Amino acid sequence: MSNESIFSRLDGFLAKLADKLGDDILKLGIAINTGQNEFMIISFYDTTSEIGPLRGLYFKISKEPMDEFLKGNSEIPFVTKPSERLSYRRWIYRNIMDIPEVFVFSIAIDTEVFEDFIFFVTKRDLSKELKEILKDEIPFLFKETVKLRLWISKILYLNSFLTNITKVTQAVNNYLYHHSLRVADLSALIAHAMELNPEEIQMIRHAGLIHDVGKLWVPREILDKPSKLTKEEFEQVKLHVYKLKDVFAGNKFMKEIVEIARLHHEKMDGSGYMGIRSENIPIESRILAVADIVDALLHDRPYRKALSIEETIMELISMAKNGKLDWKIVRTASKIIPSFYTGAYHISPLPFLNVGKEVTVQTLKVKGKMKVHKGAVIGISKDTIEVSFNEDADFSFGERVIIWYEFGDMLERLEATSLSESENVYTFRLDREKEKEKCVRVLWNLGFQVVKVEGLEIESKMDEGFFANLWQKLKGNATISRTDIIGGDRISFFTDGKVFEVGDLVLGKFVAYGEPVIVIGSIVKHEIMSSRYKYWMDYLDIPEEMLSRVFRSIFRRQIELKIGLKFWRVESNKVKSNY
Repeated sequence: MSNESIFSRLDGFLAKLADKLGDDILKLGIAINTGQNEFMIISFYDTTSEIGPLRGLYFKISKEPMDEFLKGNSEIPFVTKPSERLSYRRWIYRNIMDIPEVFVFSIAIDTEVFEDFIFFVTKRDLSKELKEILKDEIPFLFKETVKLRLWISKILYLNSFLTNITKVTQAVNNYLYHHSLRVADLSALIAHAMELNPEEIQMIRHAGLIHDVGKLWVPREILDKPSKLTKEEFEQVKLHVYKLKDVFAGNKFMKEIVEIARLHHEKMDGSGYMGIRSENIPIESRILAVADIVDALLHDRPYRKALSIEETIMELISMAKNGKLDWKIVRTASKIIPSFYTGAYHISPLPFLNVGKEVTVQTLKVKGKMKVHKGAVIGISKDTIEVSFNEDADFSFGERVIIWYEFGDMLERLEATSLSESENVYTFRLDREKEKEKCVRVLWNLGFQVVKVEGLEIESKMDEGFFANLWQKLKGNATISRTDIIGGDRISFFTDGKVFEVGDLVLGKFVAYGEPVIVIGSIVKHEIMSSRYKYWMDYLDIPEEMLSRVFRSIFRRQIELKIGLKFWRVESNKVKSNY
């Protein structure tokens, strides 16, 4: 029986309970102890309709009320006092005008350990009624919460463990870190398209995060070598898949994930690193293999430039024809890759947003300076996301925010509401109605000339002709680079060395379908990827005719790939299974 069915039963139980108590009940919920006086809501019902779903929200209970509860019998409700209101999360009292009564009943059988509990926010003292109602329900609640606590404990452990692994990878090899995140995203996307169940998709994504961790033990001069590897060097590279078992030895929660990850270089005809053939390669590892190859081909490596989307798909089809890759997976990948990398694949990225993912959280609208903070996802549930911030964040309760993050190289956004904060870890409730809003963009490797502009104040009277003339004056000092993502509001590009700093005003030009496109903007982020630098440039308020050229180029590229998709479908359908 799935965990989701347990959640459904608990939600139904609270709804019936609220109906039974009538107008006297304001809010009620069930929380489980995740350790160190920290609790997580697993079911919540709110008659005030102010907050909405809160499953996955974390909060702490201070030591004093905890000790007070433990002094008494666990069957007697612990009642909070008005003076103690501030020690509880603000969502309990949100949208309630009068001072309410709050009752907490421990969900325990023959124990004084304060593990899980059910709480009630009511208009009047209902302690006697609640005790009578719950008398026969505690065994049911105990049985259900124990199951969930064991499952959630495993999830929390994996989240914490994988977060630490990704941080180590990022500190040692930034390219490997981003490659792993992209492979994890793409693997999950392919698995979703192939209709694998949520648990399998999550397992594949975790495997994607760790699949190349063994390369941290391979010398950088070999990984970044610009020429062909010697036989001895290639043997060292191959060891990274064997290293996974050593790295995660004794970790029972990682056993299945490691088995998937360590086979990502196996080929259907048995020509992979370990010589394992198709029938012994799990489908999760086959999916991971395709995602790994796609990401490697679509990005610059020290020994070659990135391939186009068209070239990448044709290479996949060729490998499937030659018995190297699973043709069903290649067929699926060939269908979704062109749409995904042009922003036309309409799927919520939320199921694939997971631990280790870097995010930027900004307020939707404030007076004065906009609040922007960078952090990383450390937990996510059906309706909430937990973010640990790198610096002190200052989001207030109920504040609307935008969460920006990269999903398989593409920039995505989610809207959310701040719910709670504990030690610079914030919980946000996600707005599912806004999930499908996307930025117009396309993965596209084009030559890009870019130059720093100094001493220029952008004014509304500056038209396309002004920037064209400015380009003519400055182009002699331009740096030759390559675009990565071209979007309607931002462009990312690579240079061979560090050229710009965050905050620099830059002018750039690329040519698409014979049409020159000039953009001006500011550098908002840069990172080193192997021996190259990647920059993100946000456009300024450029003239409408300049922006039209950008969008025209993107739309033509999307149409071109859409037409090509018909051909790739025919080609991939020709591939027959030879194994």
